[in-house]
Amino acid sequence: MRSGGQQSSLERGDIPKRVFGKTGERLTIAGQAGGRFSLCGYEEAKAVTIRAYELGVNYFDTARIYWEGKSEQVFGEVLAPFRKHIFLTTKSPQRSRQGAEADLEKSLRALNTDYVDLSQIHQVSTMDEVQQIFATGGAIEAFEAAKKAGKCRFIGFTGHHDTEVHPAMLKRYDKYDSILMPLNPADRPGGSGWSKSQFNNTGRLAAQAGFGLFHPEPDSYFYLDRDLALDMIGIAPQVGTTSYDRLSELHPERWLAHPDGPAMLLFHDRDIALQPDFVERLLTALPASYQTLSVNKYIGILHAQITSLATDSWQFTFDFDPHYCAYFERHSSSWKLWLSDPFREKLKTLQDLSLSVDRQPPSRIKASDFLRGTAATIDLPAGLPTHGWELTAAR
Repeated sequence: MRSGGQQSSLERGDIPKRVFGKTGERLTIAGQAGGRFSLCGYEEAKAVTIRAYELGVNYFDTARIYWEGKSEQVFGEVLAPFRKHIFLTTKSPQRSRQGAEADLEKSLRALNTDYVDLSQIHQVSTMDEVQQIFATGGAIEAFEAAKKAGKCRFIGFTGHHDTEVHPAMLKRYDKYDSILMPLNPADRPGGSGWSKSQFNNTGRLAAQAGFGLFHPEPDSYFYLDRDLALDMIGIAPQVGTTSYDRLSELHPERWLAHPDGPAMLLFHDRDIALQPDFVERLLTALPASYQTLSVNKYIGILHAQITSLATDSWQFTFDFDPHYCAYFERHSSSWKLWLSDPFREKLKTLQDLSLSVDRQPPSRIKASDFLRGTAATIDLPAGLPTHGWELTAAR
């Protein structure tokens, strides 16, 4: 929030946390980024950072090139007293070992610390850059050396330009602790985010590597853990704003077929007043594969927390916030589950599976039935606040 504005009622510790990637660290699902500090000025950036910490944010993201280094200086000036209580990250766009090492030293001085929690190869955009990073004397050598020397606890990479570059980075190296990327089910190739059409590409590789994905975009996200990839439906992109006299401008025939990613259409109550059949006409104009959600259901999905457990079985826990998820108290729900190729191959070796929901006596199902289609379905009964779903090999 901006300094001098209305104070939030949020209390410290209210922000949910999730385990991040391979790090084992529990980080707040909302972080404080320093990439736009130049829009508010130095003193206000400091105030924003302090306020984020006061509200319980423990993930702080910056980069050497943000605001020509002043973003790191803001964090260094403000966060030093709380260093042991936060997860501090930075990034370097240098592709050589010498350049990346020099960047890290500058970052440590600006951040007023002797180590960062996560150091990342920044905005990898082309295949040529991938070659440079992994060539003799390339940047990866600097990141490995920094981790070994204790100057960073974890290493990763970021990118938001070419959907082929991330898989190339993943195939070249298997010791990343995290990656950062935009995922947007409504985006078109070449946009700032990656659509579901690229999901099986980077997403499955990341799941196979065994760490979660997070991303800086507010529109949507997927959570990947071990072999499983769960589509966290609920953060909706705005497809467009329409009115009673502009339905022809929607051009639904041009929309990408992403029925799993919610799209939000905005219209004014005047449209209903001017043409009472407007809503019916609007829904009729949508692509046939799209389904509509009630506001209650949408808000409920938005506030559902889903975690997976790393055990010999495959388990998910669904926590429905009683304040926001009242819809699920009386309604059952279904959640789509994408399976990575290694996990699918593992299931193919099994005849039968045992499926249990909420610790009820398990039901026996055929593995082949579970594998039908590109996604499986988790069906949950009505009720609050917590549901458990467990799949095991039948004995």
